[in-house]
Amino acid sequence: MNVLKKISKKLPDKLLHSRSSKKLRPDNLLYKYVLHDKNTIGESVAIADENLIIKDKAKMLCVPFDVIERVDDEYVYVKDFNYDEALAAGEVWFEGSRDTLHFDEKGMPIYE
Repeated sequence: MNVLKKISKKLPDKLLHSRSSKKLRPDNLLYKYVLHDKNTIGESVAIADENLIIKDKAKMLCVPFDVIERVDDEYVYVKDFNYDEALAAGEVWFEGSRDTLHFDEKGMPIYE
């Protein structure tokens, strides 16, 4: 089953949709530390539709692009988000994607 279909069954639509996705690109979001209130909450490791996947030790978080405030050369800055929903979505993403990892010609992960 498609990961996003699994996520959409468990989470509100607002977590999956955003108007800001055209400004945010994988090349400026991935493999950066993610900061919330000046604290590192993990590293951005993937994009699933309009959601950023953040890895922190053994946890995966899935946050919508709507919570991204800004991006610079080293960090992605996020504002407040529902941690429990992000954790649940991250777990669903991880369970559904770990067996379907593919790479494009540049070596970037592709998630189906």
